[in-house]
Amino acid sequence: MLKLLHEASGFDVVAVIDVDDNAPGLQLARKWDIAVGRDWRPWMDEPLDLIIETTGRADVLELIRQQAPKGANIVPSAVARMMAELV
Repeated sequence: MLKLLHEASGFDVVAVIDVDDNAPGLQLARKWDIAVGRDWRPWMDEPLDLIIETTGRADVLELIRQQAPKGANIVPSAVARMMAELV
């Protein structure tokens, strides 16, 4: 999914967050000079258009919904997986 967004025009990936420092998404983000982190909460003060939740945890999705910047579209992990499978 990250590769698709990175290569698509009209998208600026501002950060990739994962608790696993060796996650493939974090490795790609570092390679492409995209900010990485272990905690998504600091990014909630940024003007974000799209947040893709990939943990599959309902509690995390709900927290993101509560704390997301106004107007941010949130893609749940099930939808993100489906999109990745289709491409």
